[in-house]
Amino acid sequence: MKYRLLTLEELKELEPEFVRFLASNQITADDWVAIKTNNTTKVDELVELFSDIVLEKVLSKVKYAEQRSSDSLLLFNFTDDKILLAGLSTQKDSDIDFTQQECIAKIAANPTNFSGQINYFKSEKTYIKSREEEIFAILSAGGLITDEKLFNTMSGI
Repeated sequence: MKYRLLTLEELKELEPEFVRFLASNQITADDWVAIKTNNTTKVDELVELFSDIVLEKVLSKVKYAEQRSSDSLLLFNFTDDKILLAGLSTQKDSDIDFTQQECIAKIAANPTNFSGQINYFKSEKTYIKSREEEIFAILSAGGLITDEKLFNTMSGI
């Protein structure tokens, strides 16, 4: 398994796609009932394969993600060949809290008011694993899929 199993809730939501997946593998409704009854290993294999296909498709469309804590904000841009990072950090005992949207709005509106309180940094990394596996690792570590707005604003500081 490359990523993770879809949850039961996710599988229920994707039931029509799963039925098409089974049909594309020449598994009829009757076959599926028989497999579920007689071959739990095969059921697990099919659900794992379907999960990987779904997650691969979703991850291939991700362009931006963010990871926030009270003392840091990491913004990622996933290009075809590398990850671009725009980051902000502050001391743990600071009044700045990157989990608060108002705080980020204040910083974006007037970053010079926070000079000396915030460390700005940029970095880039070539993918070691596949692009999608790298994105999955960031999302699994608490990253959230987002759009380009905050990345573009903060990388311009």
